[in-house]
Amino acid sequence: MPIEAKLTITPTDLLVQQNPSCELTLTNAGPGDVAIPTPLDHPAVLGMRVTEISTGIEVQRWREAGLKPPASRPVKAGNTVTGYFGLIPVSHIHAPGTFEVSALVRIKLDLIESNRVRLTLAPVTPRSHAAVTVNGGHSTIRYSVSINRAADPPRLVRHRIEAVNEGGATNAWNMAEVPPDVAPQISSCANRSVTHAHWVAWIEGENLRAQHIAADGTLTRPESVRVPSKDSRLVAPLSIDPDGTPDNPMPGRALLWTPGVAGGTLTPVTFAPGAKPQLGEPRPLDGSPPVWLQTFERSDRTAWVIRAAKTEGGQLLQVLPWPGSVNAAATPKKIGVFDGDFLAGTVVLDDADTLHVAVLVMVDPARTRQVRLLTWRCAAMDQPVAADPLDIPWPADEPVSKAIVRFDPRNIPNALISNGVSWHFYDARRELKPAPAVLNTASTVDLVFFKASPAFLLGKPMFGFDIIQSDGSPLPHRCG
Repeated sequence: MPIEAKLTITPTDLLVQQNPSCELTLTNAGPGDVAIPTPLDHPAVLGMRVTEISTGIEVQRWREAGLKPPASRPVKAGNTVTGYFGLIPVSHIHAPGTFEVSALVRIKLDLIESNRVRLTLAPVTPRSHAAVTVNGGHSTIRYSVSINRAADPPRLVRHRIEAVNEGGATNAWNMAEVPPDVAPQISSCANRSVTHAHWVAWIEGENLRAQHIAADGTLTRPESVRVPSKDSRLVAPLSIDPDGTPDNPMPGRALLWTPGVAGGTLTPVTFAPGAKPQLGEPRPLDGSPPVWLQTFERSDRTAWVIRAAKTEGGQLLQVLPWPGSVNAAATPKKIGVFDGDFLAGTVVLDDADTLHVAVLVMVDPARTRQVRLLTWRCAAMDQPVAADPLDIPWPADEPVSKAIVRFDPRNIPNALISNGVSWHFYDARRELKPAPAVLNTASTVDLVFFKASPAFLLGKPMFGFDIIQSDGSPLPHRCG
């Protein structure tokens, strides 16, 4: 058949799980017309030949067998048809290494093969992971920033992660080089907004550094500013205005907490492309230093920070306005008071802009060591309402080395708890269960939800991120 196929992939030096756009152009070399099925990326039309260079193993990848092909259209001699597709869904390359790929196109009984393109996929071992959802509230799509410890020197990597069928880590982008011990944070947007662009910031020595990454991975140069103290730390998450473009990044914001007199200070920071981060006026905090700080933004773009700190009556939980924001003069609101040592906390806004707060604590840590899950909900103008506390049957003689709390899409709190050796999860059925053993060797762990059920986001040394269900099974996936 007189059809020439050309495959173009840019770039060809990639990360594991990076999903570049592929361009496939078919040219009718003539002399007569030919019928070409379109679109070219249809699963019944497009496949790939993949060769792993170090072993020579060669396979053909087809997404779904037996599908009816789409309708064909006549293409005159000398004319072309072009299609675009992502590399990963067609090639199913999920490991580091060097590969050669070519596109395969089924046209009736003929199989057309393109030129071969050589790809190099670098390994990714994610650590110090921080994540946000795409819309500032509940979503199956989230973005993560982490440190790739398999890179030399280490580099920040942003991942797009989807807890859906055919999901997992669906793209990855390299960012700035960093020391291995920094704790990067990533920006979120106001509730019910959507953004695929982010500011990422981290503290490196005595400097705060920030970099913007657009939806397509376009990067700004990292900019830095000296922090008030070497003990200053970023409050997660950062903030970004939505609706930016690669050519017009939106401004971003962050909060720095710095220890000092009483509860320390909160200092607002603003980010803009091509400019150094700007520190605002610090706001002192009364009482004791916070044991927990987390920011959130309602759909009206008012920005807040939730704070837990010790008081004479226990631990005080309150919502404070973000210093320097449009609501900076708002009165702090008390959420509640709880007893015990703080272990973990989280907040989420639902579609009605109601705030949901969950705190995991250890009550009477010197004796009974009861692990308890506490929750509140608070509409914007209403007083907070506390739910009944949930006592988790954690063994009193077991330590809690790490804990994660997340709300599922029904706003029911779930917890993931480690004793330093193994992980256990507490779900909506109010049962404490052992998590799959693979969590124990992961480079980083988080709690996500697949169809409202708990699932686990794992950092896999050399292979990036994976999502498994609570029984250890992978997400449903058709893999050729």
